Amino acid sequence: MKKELIVNELTNEFEPVINEQGYELYYIEYVKENNANYLRFYIDKAEVGVGFKDCEVVSRRINEIFDEKQMEKNIDVDFLEVSSPGIDRILATTEHFNRVIEKNVVIILSKPVEGKKKYTGILKSANDNEIVVDVEGQNINIPREKIKKANLQGEI
Repeated sequence: MKKELIVNELTNEFEPVINEQGYELYYIEYVKENNANYLRFYIDKAEVGVGFKDCEVVSRRINEIFDEKQMEKNIDVDFLEVSSPGIDRILATTEHFNRVIEKNVVIILSKPVEGKKKYTGILKSANDNEIVVDVEGQNINIPREKIKKANLQGEI
């Protein structure tokens, strides 16, 4: 099964469960690293964030459901992790981008825009088709399909 389909199915299965516990399912990542399959659930909680105990509570519930439904038969997972999105959080959806308007972002592209594949600047706007990043006073329109990776540039 394609990873995108797996992530969509997992989102449909676990988003309501995570919401019931008072958290938001921010993002699911299913990747192969060092010959192992990692399934990462990123959770968040409005205005307060999440800590270790929050991740532990959600992880326990996810594991219970995996066991109850014997999901490991259909999904090859070596490591299941639950984490906060962190200060350098992934920006994957239009909602993610819209939450960080006027914040610093780092955008890595699969294909160059205006001759560059990496932009760091202030996110000015976002929609389903493109984002606009202010890079040193110049607005750069970046088509969403060219974005390979986008992150908030966290401030400490």
